Amino acid sequence: MPDTIVSQSATWDPKLGNFITTTTLESLTAFPTIPAGAVDVTKSKQDGVYRVSYKDLGDSTGSGGGGGASSYNYEAHTSVSTEPLITFGNFASGGSWHLDSTARDNIKKAEADPKLWKQYAAGTDGLAKYAEFILKGLETYFAPTITLTITADENNLPDLTYLGKIATVSNAPTLPSGGNWLFSGCNFSALQNSKWRVSREYRASGKGGWNEDLYGNGGGA
Repeated sequence: MPDTIVSQSATWDPKLGNFITTTTLESLTAFPTIPAGAVDVTKSKQDGVYRVSYKDLGDSTGSGGGGGASSYNYEAHTSVSTEPLITFGNFASGGSWHLDSTARDNIKKAEADPKLWKQYAAGTDGLAKYAEFILKGLETYFAPTITLTITADENNLPDLTYLGKIATVSNAPTLPSGGNWLFSGCNFSALQNSKWRVSREYRASGKGGWNEDLYGNGGGA
C-alpha cells in the first residue's frame, strides 16, 4: 500500500526567503519514506498505523506561490554603532578634516590638558574641527553598519580558519569607497541528506576598509 498524505501546509519563512512545507504521511505497513533534506522529523505508531511528519524547503502543496527548493539565501541587517570621534572618515587621510601626525599629537596633549581644546578650536584646520566637536561634548559618533548573512546547503563542514578575516563577498551591497567585508560569524547544522546548512555572517567596514594588519585576508565567498 503506498504512503498516504494526511496533511500538507506551507508557511513563508522571511529569514530563508522561501516557503517551509510541513507534510504528514501514513502507512499501514512501515514508516513512510522521508525525502532527502527533510528536517524536524517525527515518527509515531498507533493502532497499526505508521505516521511520519517532517518539514522541507519550498512549497510542495501544489497551490502555487513559488519558492521552489532553493537552498541559497541572502539576508542583510543595517544599524549604527558608537565609534570614537577620531575614527570618523573625514578625519582620516584624504578626508576634508584630515588629522596629520602633528594634529594627533596635539589631541593627545589636549586629552591630558583639556584647557588646550579652546586654543585649538580657534584654527581652521582639521584639528580645529575636532576641538570644536570636543568642546560641544561630542566624543563619539554613530557609524552605519551592515551585516550580511548568506545561507547555503553544502557538502562539507565550513572552513573556520578565515573567521575574523577580511573576505570578498560575491553580489554584496556596494560599500563606501575602500570599504570591504569581515567574516564575522558562522552557524551550521547537519541535514538528513548528509549535507550541511551553513550560514556565514559578514560585517561591512566603514570608508577605508578593515585594517589589513589586524584582519589579514580571508579569501572569497
